[in-house]
Amino acid sequence: ALGFGKAAPRKGRAGYPAVFQTGRVSSTYDGVAVLRSDDAGATWVRIDDDAHRWGWTGEVITGDPRVHGRVYLGTNGRGIQYADPQ
Repeated sequence: ALGFGKAAPRKGRAGYPAVFQTGRVSSTYDGVAVLRSDDAGATWVRIDDDAHRWGWTGEVITGDPRVHGRVYLGTNGRGIQYADPQ
């Protein structure tokens, strides 16, 4: 699944929208993870961890249009989870 959110703050210019995905990016993590990119997919940051897995969330993911880094995940019957960057 793929979703978009508010761009990261950039000094003096507009940035790329944040891209969120549930999937696999071997350069970041060798398993399925929740990931964010702030540079149109050139690099990815894993935003979940092994202690806080959300199970299979591959159906729905999106970013907040007003808060950079906030992500919303549909959990297939267990409600909607959201997380803010630390």
